[in-house]
Amino acid sequence: MRHIDYAVKCIQRALTKVECDQFTPVVLSPEISDYLIDLTVQYPDDASQFSKFVISLPYDAIENELKKQVLPENLRQMVHDYQFEHESLQIKKENYIVDHSFDQATKCRDQQYVIARSIRELVADQELTITPVLVDSVLRSLGFSEA
Repeated sequence: MRHIDYAVKCIQRALTKVECDQFTPVVLSPEISDYLIDLTVQYPDDASQFSKFVISLPYDAIENELKKQVLPENLRQMVHDYQFEHESLQIKKENYIVDHSFDQATKCRDQQYVIARSIRELVADQELTITPVLVDSVLRSLGFSEA
């Protein structure tokens, strides 16, 4: 597999994971498919800086930055805090299940439902669309520059 094909698959995987995120109703703009194809044309050489850059990123770096940047700036921290709390409750819930404390696990699950609903309500009136411009912004913020 060419490096650029692998790099584009990494970006595509991140896009899909963000699109399928349970908390935020993100849609991919129709131009995304053409954008990904254009990347393979723009950087066909396995030695391209772009391919090397994308391949060298941590597994979820693009996904995390996409999730961050697709949210309006005034909501980012609040959504992040809710998601962190949701993840913490998931760990507690799993530990309670291991300890056979099912009532406590149920309370954690119920709190997770409340948090998930709060996030969905917080972003309900937002139009969260991932465009090629946003993907370029994400890659720049992660450190890629064409110069």
